[in-house]
Amino acid sequence: MARAGFDHDALGGPQEMDQPSPLRQAVVGLMRESLPQEVSPVPYLSPKKPEPMMKRISLILVTSFIASFASAQVAEGLAKVPDATKPLLNVEATCGECKLKMHGEGCDLAVRLPEGSYYVDGAGISSFGHPHDENGFCLAIRRAEVQGEVVDGRFKASYFKLLPPGTEAPKAKEK
Repeated sequence: MARAGFDHDALGGPQEMDQPSPLRQAVVGLMRESLPQEVSPVPYLSPKKPEPMMKRISLILVTSFIASFASAQVAEGLAKVPDATKPLLNVEATCGECKLKMHGEGCDLAVRLPEGSYYVDGAGISSFGHPHDENGFCLAIRRAEVQGEVVDGRFKASYFKLLPPGTEAPKAKEK
């Protein structure tokens, strides 16, 4: 039983007998243009354009992986483990000019020892990330475990391990 103005095609669906309207032709044309030229059978594995959700997941995984190494960092070029024969100091580390008001010619890594503040040789201000990041040395005073000695008014580091943000200074031992 066919309705007036329609005919049934081979699949049993209605089909207009007249030509499609110009509006319908325009809509169908726009729909065809918006479809990708090559459609992968599994959309999220398409080699042409990864789905935004996959990009987000990948970004989260990469960021988490990098952050896992950023929590406690040892300066490159220095000893990876402290020397058992030398004292291990828990000190404040930060930008000497921005946070410790030291004189200098730009942002440089400095440590505050019990006897005073010194610029560091052996580890740079960018060795542990960008100095202007949220926990960067120009914006935050961080705790670090260090070994070395003061020579000519500078701290010559042989070991420098930046501790995770929020690490407190060790408590003074009661006598």
